[in-house]
Amino acid sequence: MTLALVGLSETPLAIATTAKDIAAVQSPIATVDRFHAALTEGKVEAALKPLSDDVLIYESGRSERSKAEYASHHLNADAEFAGATQRKLVNRTSWIGADTARVTTETETTGTFKGRALALTGTDTMILRWTAGVWKIVHIHWSSAAKR
Repeated sequence: MTLALVGLSETPLAIATTAKDIAAVQSPIATVDRFHAALTEGKVEAALKPLSDDVLIYESGRSERSKAEYASHHLNADAEFAGATQRKLVNRTSWIGADTARVTTETETTGTFKGRALALTGTDTMILRWTAGVWKIVHIHWSSAAKR
C-alpha cells in the first residue's frame, strides 16, 4: 500500500494515495477482516472499532443489541475462543451498494478450547453501512456446527 505522511500539528497522518489503496483500507471485506483479526489477537478495543454503536448480533438463538451490550457480554469470550483456535477461510462472497454492504463467510475452525478438541464449520453474515467515511458493521449473524 502506498501511503503518504501528512503533517498536521505534531502528529503525522498516514493517508492512502491511490484509489486502490483507499479501497483496500476501506473495503467492507477489509473491515470484517480487521474485526476478526482483532478478536484473534485479543485486542478487544480494536474489535469494537468497526462496530456501529447500534450493532445487532445474532448467535446461537440469542441477540445482543448494541456495541455496549456485546462488550459487556460475549466480546471477551469471543476473543478468548478466537485466540485459542485456528480459523480457515473456506468461501467468501460480498455485495456492495451505495452505502450498504454484505459480506458472507464460510470457515473451518480447529483447535482446543477449554480442554476440548474442536473441528467446526462456521458461517457468518455481516451487514455494513457506510457512515462518516468508513464502513461500520451494523449486523452480525454467525453460527457454527461440528464438522462432518
